Amino acid sequence: KNYLKQNLERRLNREKKYEYDLSEILFEIEADKSMEEILKKITKSIKLIGFENTAIKYSISNSSKKGGNIGKIKETLLNQDIITELKKTKIGNYTKPIESPNGFILLKINSKKEMVYELNINKELNEMIEYEKNNQLNQFSLLFYKRLKQNSKINEY
Repeated sequence: KNYLKQNLERRLNREKKYEYDLSEILFEIEADKSMEEILKKITKSIKLIGFENTAIKYSISNSSKKGGNIGKIKETLLNQDIITELKKTKIGNYTKPIESPNGFILLKINSKKEMVYELNINKELNEMIEYEKNNQLNQFSLLFYKRLKQNSKINEY
């Protein structure tokens, strides 16, 4: 909690803050394939059928059911690596792959607006804690799923 509070105070004192409407594609690198191969396949699919349909087809995230749409997220809730990539990316485009504990993530900026209201540090801190908690629970569930997938064998006749 103290770490998140210090991080939030540092971020609030810098520059303008934004709220992003984001979509994601979360993918893993398979043992027999390289990052370049998978990224090339996903990029080609985005060009052919669009980001949303590609998210449905390739993303391992729960958001894939909604075309990868994760909704509006305040910049203050995101980690620094993601913020850095988002600042380099124009609206309507997607980021380079960002490494996450569950694989790699491509983020598309659907829209972006400046946060113009006065930020309440305690409220923002509670939102950050809730976001981090949900993020960690999602990571645990994906790790559990991966373990089940590796330990399961299906015999077909």
